[in-house]
Amino acid sequence: MPPMRSLVAVACLTVTAPLAQAPRPHTSAVVVSGDTTSAPRGCSAGAAVRALTGWFHAIATGDTAAIRMHVSPHFGVFSAGSNGKPEPFFRAETIIELQAYVLRRARAHEQLQWHSVQFNGWHGTMLWFGPIFYTRRADDVAGGAHEWIGKGVYDCQKGLHILNTAPM
Repeated sequence: MPPMRSLVAVACLTVTAPLAQAPRPHTSAVVVSGDTTSAPRGCSAGAAVRALTGWFHAIATGDTAAIRMHVSPHFGVFSAGSNGKPEPFFRAETIIELQAYVLRRARAHEQLQWHSVQFNGWHGTMLWFGPIFYTRRADDVAGGAHEWIGKGVYDCQKGLHILNTAPM
């Protein structure tokens, strides 16, 4: 029997705000698709969507507490490819490195608009996802808005475990 597939539209926030200012949310639809069947007891794709939503919010607002809330304590890696100078490739393997990155991106007035994510099934307590698509712009990134793509892993009831992204 082929795995069941689901397609859901979720209301999500696009957040744009300087570090010292309250966020100005703009509602947009995020398309969630793929295989979310066979979740272990107590696990859900909805929790993964909430973790991703929290991640995007944290980047735009510099909310390092949100990083701790939405990233697994067993965090593996986060990476962001380069749009070119002055922004270099970035890789974090610790929460401290990730929190420093979030603060830097908020100071650069990072703006992210999440468009879609495809889930690729549960592997034990890990929900794999990718591609994930979003638009990104910031004061220190040349050329205005850029489309980005990524992939990652959500750790059941713990948060994001892996997230790797790059410009398209």
